[in-house]
Formats: sequence, structure tokens, C-alpha cells
Amino acid sequence: MKKRKIAAFLTAVLLTGSLLPQSALAGEIETQNLAGEAVSEYEGTDDAAALSAAGDATADRTETDAEMARVTDAGTGSAAADGVAMTDTDGSEEDLEEADRRAADRDEEAEAEPGEMLSAAGTGDTAAEAGTEAAAGAETAESELQVITGFGAYEIADLSLHISVDELPAEEDLIAMMPETLGVYLQGQEMPEEIPVSWTCLTGDYGSDYYYYQYSPVFDETAYVLSEEIDLVSAGPYVAVFVEIPEVEAQSVSGNSNEETIYNYLVGNMGLNTAQACGILANIQRESSFSPTVYGDSGTSYGICQWHLTRFTNLKNYCSEHGYDYTTLIGQLHYLEYELTGSYSYVLTKIKAAENSADGAYLAGYNWCYYFEVPANTAYNSDIRGNLARDTYWPEYKGRSATAVKDSTTTTTTITTTVEDDADADVLVDEFVTRLYLVCLNRSPDQQGKTNWMNQLTSHKITGIQAAYGFIFSNEFKNKNLCSSHFVEALYKAMMGRASDAAGKASWVSKLENGTAREAIFNGFAQSAEFNKLCSEYGITRGSAVSVPAASSDTSGTCACCKQTEDITAFVTRLYQICLDRNPDSQGLKNWVNLLTSGEATGASVAYGFFFSQEFIRKNYSASTYVEYLYKALMNRASDAAGKASWVKKLSEGVTRAQVFNGFIGSDEFTAICKYYGIDRD
Repeated sequence: MKKRKIAAFLTAVLLTGSLLPQSALAGEIETQNLAGEAVSEYEGTDDAAALSAAGDATADRTETDAEMARVTDAGTGSAAADGVAMTDTDGSEEDLEEADRRAADRDEEAEAEPGEMLSAAGTGDTAAEAGTEAAAGAETAESELQVITGFGAYEIADLSLHISVDELPAEEDLIAMMPETLGVYLQGQEMPEEIPVSWTCLTGDYGSDYYYYQYSPVFDETAYVLSEEIDLVSAGPYVAVFVEIPEVEAQSVSGNSNEETIYNYLVGNMGLNTAQACGILANIQRESSFSPTVYGDSGTSYGICQWHLTRFTNLKNYCSEHGYDYTTLIGQLHYLEYELTGSYSYVLTKIKAAENSADGAYLAGYNWCYYFEVPANTAYNSDIRGNLARDTYWPEYKGRSATAVKDSTTTTTTITTTVEDDADADVLVDEFVTRLYLVCLNRSPDQQGKTNWMNQLTSHKITGIQAAYGFIFSNEFKNKNLCSSHFVEALYKAMMGRASDAAGKASWVSKLENGTAREAIFNGFAQSAEFNKLCSEYGITRGSAVSVPAASSDTSGTCACCKQTEDITAFVTRLYQICLDRNPDSQGLKNWVNLLTSGEATGASVAYGFFFSQEFIRKNYSASTYVEYLYKALMNRASDAAGKASWVKKLSEGVTRAQVFNGFIGSDEFTAICKYYGIDRD
């Protein structure tokens, strides 16, 4: 099997769709926007591939028969026609509009000609008549636009350029490497014809932090027009551009690259089929180019899946607790599996629904992006990544076996760059300061503040201990009024890069409760071997302990973290009482609260856990009763008659309970509930 020229290089690959838009599955994909939902019904599955908030009428993919999108009112389920007018070709609205436009063109052209009655020699012709002829000529020219009805068949063609990520060409030079012509079918022709083409980027600004770009063809609008049946995003030819990070030392776990290691883990360790693994590979390529040490989003995201903020912290905590290095591929793969079997188990369920085929690879790529990564323009980017999975990764991996990844053979991939030493040091200091903002203040740094801290550290005016002290004893941090328990937990995360162990935390809390100043406790952490190691990793001098003031900076008032925990506890208790008709058991309540507090779960995923728990399912509620529970739990009210009737009707027509659940999750009412309890909806 031919290996793609991908590792450590920028590679462009020409791919193509068929003559008409292909659906991503064996059946057509139909997009409907329902009350509080946008359900993509995949023929042959129960999954909804695109769900939107209430009132969001954005259809990410429309059927080729141009069926009207349906938009419904949140909480009522009543369908309203979306004003999309499609008529027959004879006497249609489109034909009338075209006739009006051409008439206007003729009038404009005639007015542009001189209105004087100039007689041609020996004739009665006038300039006005000449203007009429000019307009007629313009109409004839327009009617001569050739309609592109399809594209010729293309094999995947490698257009390789051995350039590292640090030496990206200018976009115009990149486009110059792409085909200058494409074979297309023109209306009325039986054989494809090569015509000139240029290219435009569909997937973000070239040269940004992305590692995959999709370029779509652009044709001469004065000579060609696309048939209305062609959707370039889903079915047209495109150039896929992969930007790879150079690897000095290859990963040698089970395969010879990070990409193959991830594939082996997904298939050999987790039991996914090839198509499902290809869908995930397409997303990881787009997120990180398979590098476990890549930062994104101004230092707030990290790793192969670009875990963000609290999920980044959770990655580090999990790896610390289980003996892995969070910067390594194997550590991140284990954490990924942990997420997929825990708080993101519903995503794994959707991925496992994909059959082992090219269309299954598309579905897996789409659903992974839509439900796990959730980027901006979610549906659009999900379609792009589904294409990548189907057209690039499936042809390479189909039929390939996998070997389970073993921890004992893991080596760490080292990423090097060609920048100067001083620039390397600046990057590390930037990461150190950004980390303090995220861990201590739970926010991204403001630019001025970050610059000030960096300047002081790089000029050696302050040490690592002094920087950490500046954050932990800042007014912003002290205004949280953290109790002793949460103050100690914050020190573990900031100074040791991990969650606390029970015995250690209990000892520090006891010291605080018995009068030890917080500054003294800070010194205990600051002088630890773990903080010394942390400073060394970032190239920063640790420094000496701070002086302990006579009056401790202990705080009073309500602890922000305790208040958050109380609100989260109330949210979970409410779901127990409404969904399961009982008060929570202590262990179950603790587990749900911990998941929400740590950021491993969201309001939507916890609600899903209750409605699709075995305890709820065993109640065997009718469709009517099920909908009533959704209103009570997710909208905080009883149903209205029309809305309930509409939802029950949808269930009787084959819409799944999960799809209806997702419709309620996207409502303004559930968003307000989550905001009230201080948790993220999704």
C-alpha cells in the first residue's frame, strides 16, 4: 500500500466528489431544524449529526431535491414553513426573475448609448438602434455561459513539497503548486473538458494555527457557471493541504509515526473499526497535526486533541495520578480513552454507530467534530473533517490491521524548532506565565499583564517563587475568599502541577486551621522538589522563600469554590428529584458533582446521563410522559398542549428520544437553568 507523503512535510492532495453531491451515508442526509433542534437524520441510524440551539435555522447540509428547511418555535414543536420558493422551470419565479434582470440589463445598456438620432450613411439606422443591438449582444454573451454539471474522475495525486512548518510558503506560492486546470463535464457534453481553475481556502486563514486546509476550485465567472445541483464543499474536487510538524525522533510505540500509533491505539486497544478510527484521525490532524506538545488558543489548549482550559488541567491531573507524562502521546491516548468511557461516553456511542466503510468514516469524522471538538462554525467544519476522513484516511487505512499499543515501549517524541535560544526562552516564559493565569485566576491572560510578568522574568528581576506569590496573593485571587481546603488545592495545582493527595492535603489544611499563616504554607509548596522541577522545565530560576508577614493574609467571607459546589449540588439534586423521583444517594451525588466541578462534564452531558440511565429507562415511560419529564427537567415548567402534542407526534414518526432530548437541551430555557447554577451548558 502506498504511504502518503505526510510526516514532517506540507503535502497537497487533489481529491474529488462525484457528478452530483454525494450523501455522507448510504442514504440521503436530510437536515431539519425543529423546535430547539436541528436534526440531521441519517438513514439507517438513530443518530442526529447536527443539533442547534432553539430557533437556530441554520442547515449545515441540504438535500439535492431542495426540500424546504423547517423552523419551529422553541418549546412548542410547531412547524413553520421557511419561505424557500422552488418552482418548475416553465414560468417559474426563477425564470421571471431572470427575464426581469435581462430586461434591466437591456435598458441599462440602451441608456449607456448616445441618444442622438445620427443617421448612418445611406440608411435610416440610429444610434438608439445600435444600443438595442449592443444589449442584445450582451444577452447573447450571458446566455453563452457554459454550465458545469460535474467533474472528471481523479485519482488521489500527491503534490509534495518538503517544507517544515517553520518554512511555510506564501499562499500565492502554495496555490501555484496546485492544478491549473480541471476536467469538468459541461452541459450537453458527454466527455470531460479541461478548463482553467484557481483555488480558494475554505477552512480558515492560511498560515494560522491550523494543520489542515481545504482549497476549493474557482472558475472564470465570465465563462462558466456551476449547476445549482453542485455543492462544492460536500461533493466537489478539492486540494487538501497538510501542514506537518517536523519530528526529530519518531514515535516507536507500535507504529513508526504518531499517526499510526494513534490508529493502533484506537483499533488495537479501544476496539474501534477502521472507519471510526479514520474519523478521529482526521480531527486530530486538523487540531494538532498529531503532535502531543502543541499549544493553541494563546496557550490555553494543548495536545493532540487541543484540550482546553479545565480539560487541559484534567489531562495533567489524570496523567499525574496514573503515572504518565501528560506531554507524551501515550499519556494523552490513555486520557482520551478515559474521557470517552466517562464524561464523553455519549460521543463514543455515536462514533461506534459508524459502519466500516467510506461513508462510515465520514460519519465518524463529522460526529467527532460536532460533539467532541465543537469548533466555531461547527456544522461546516464537521463536513470538512468528514470529507477528510472519507477521502484521505479511509483509502489509506481500509483493510489494515492494528497492533495494540504497549506502555512499556513508549518513547517521548521531541519537537525541535530552528528558532534562536532567546526566542525559545521567551516561549517557555510565556507558557509559564500563561499557566499561572489559567490555574490561579481561571482566565486567559490580558496582554499587558502577561507582557509585564514576562519582562520581569526574562530580565531576572523576579524569580519563579516571586511570580507565583504575585498571583496567589493578588487581589484578584484573594477576592475568591478561598477556604483552607480550596486554598491548599489551588497551591497543589499551581506549584506542583497536580491535584492533591488526601493525606498531604489534610496535613496542610490542619496547619492552616491551627493558625499557620497562608504565606508560610505557600513557602512549603514553593520550596518543594516538584516546584523546583516545574521551574526548571520552563527555564526559570526558582528563587528563595518569601518573608512571612506578622499579620497573615487570611480572608473571610463566602468561598467562591464552596459556593460553586453548593450550586452544582443543587443542580444535580434537582435532576435526581425530577428525573428519578427520589433524593440522591450520597455516592452518586458526589460523583456527579465532582464531574461538573472538575469540568469533565457539562450540564447537557449530566442531564443526558439521567435521562438515559438504566434507572430512568426501566421506568418505561410512554412518549407523552417522557416529553413531560423533559419539560420539567430542562425547561423548568409544565408542557403547553400544542408543544407537547408536536413532540409526541415526532416520536411516533420515528424521531428518537435522544433527538428530542437534544432539541430541549438547545433551548433558551435550559441555557438559563445552567447559567443560574453556574455551570456550562455544553
